[in-house]
Amino acid sequence: MEQVLHAGFGIAVTGLTVMQVIAGMVRPGPDSDKRLVFNRMHRFLGVVTYILAAITMFIGSRTSYMTDRMLATGTGLLAGLVVVQVFYAVFMEISACRCKGKRNERNVI
Repeated sequence: MEQVLHAGFGIAVTGLTVMQVIAGMVRPGPDSDKRLVFNRMHRFLGVVTYILAAITMFIGSRTSYMTDRMLATGTGLLAGLVVVQVFYAVFMEISACRCKGKRNERNVI
């Protein structure tokens, strides 16, 4: 059962990732009225894709051909990776909010 779930979720993650890339290629210009809606949808799909990818990795780490040591080590490593990435994302969001409106040479892209 885990293998079927892992495969299905993996296909969904791949599809969402491809959609994100295509959406990035056709995004509206910075002055477009549609830009705000695009940014919110792009962000939402990115977060959903990331969460689904994390779930897929945890399902994959529980497949039947894993040894006990692989199960323990893999799950711990995945959990650590997810925790680090969540902290990083929160840190970057806080930094972005603090820098909002403070444009200078360092944060202008």
